[in-house]
Amino acid sequence: MVLAVGDTTWELVQAYSKAMRQQEMWNEQYLLPALAVILLLLLAVYLYQRIARRNKPREKNKYTDWW
Repeated sequence: MVLAVGDTTWELVQAYSKAMRQQEMWNEQYLLPALAVILLLLLAVYLYQRIARRNKPREKNKYTDWW
């Protein structure tokens, strides 16, 4: 709780409150979707790497596999 003394203090409290509301709206509009997209991309890269490593073809020995 903030004790407001005089008009100047109340105006500062109102300005701070407005700035916090704007920051919250910006976070909801841009930050959260951006974080969600980044997490999905990281998950996709991780899954792709696991699949790519699992299905690795067998290396051929050039000295015994020629016939």
